[in-house]
Amino acid sequence: MCFSLKNADTLGFIVRGPSGPLVVPLGASVILPCYVETPLVAEEVKRLWFICIKMHKDYHDRVHFFSDQIQHGNFSLLLENMRAEDKERLLASGSGQSVSAYVGEDVTLNCSVTAEVIEEVSWKKIDEDRHIQVLLFQHNKTSDSSDERYRDRVEFFTAEIPKGNFSLRLKRVRTEDKGVYMCQVFAGGRSANATGVLVQLGE
Repeated sequence: MCFSLKNADTLGFIVRGPSGPLVVPLGASVILPCYVETPLVAEEVKRLWFICIKMHKDYHDRVHFFSDQIQHGNFSLLLENMRAEDKERLLASGSGQSVSAYVGEDVTLNCSVTAEVIEEVSWKKIDEDRHIQVLLFQHNKTSDSSDERYRDRVEFFTAEIPKGNFSLRLKRVRTEDKGVYMCQVFAGGRSANATGVLVQLGE
């Protein structure tokens, strides 16, 4: 899946996905489970799915919602005609929880990467259809290409990078930092994503 939100967070909503790996033969169809237990995040989940599908054009004609079930919180996808490239060894995963913070606090957005050789890890804020560069790891070092609103406020946990930990530390949270963040990984000509939500609670 492009994103994973699976446990209760501090705001009290739950998004459930599969309990384990899905085993599917080539050419077959598979249901990717995603159930929202409160309407609070229903539209956010739907938007994240559409972002994932839009980014991966190979899925355009092969994925479908169960439209009659969306009103009941069922945002599962049907993926048809499983291909070898769908079964990527490259994985990117987050904590599965939204992160809450007050203005001025520091927060961590989790991203764990499984790959033999990592070419690039890019953290971006998804703002409508625009992706804002937050932090970039490229050519085995951190780039200074961050958007000016994040400059000097973001960093990786450098000592953890060899373990595949590309979590982002965002310092001195601002009101405008609230929103959806994506950790995008490139390795061996493939890409994978982990998406999380930062919830800003006030001053």
